[in-house]
Amino acid sequence: MNKSLTNIIVLIGIVITSVAGYVLFSQNSVPLLTSNTANTQLQQLVASSQLFVERSQTLSEIDMNTSIFEDEVFNSLKSYSPPPNEFEFGRSNPFAPTFGSTPSSP
Repeated sequence: MNKSLTNIIVLIGIVITSVAGYVLFSQNSVPLLTSNTANTQLQQLVASSQLFVERSQTLSEIDMNTSIFEDEVFNSLKSYSPPPNEFEFGRSNPFAPTFGSTPSSP
């Protein structure tokens, strides 16, 4: 391709990009912000924010009695389940066909 033709194509591309950028940037986007949809979304956002604040206040007013965790009977409970590292997990080859494999036993 001729060097001057390449320069003209690049110049045309820059001009087209500049014009497209100007058109997109200069569009009036204010009516989109004042539409009924935006007002409805804003009202829903305000309502959900108020609900969140009300529920947060309700939860912060709750006083939980945690004395059961300090009780002697609760602390004397013991777990008889084996530790997690004694269990096998997964298959040795996850890509092997499943018709010939048997589930691993704990």
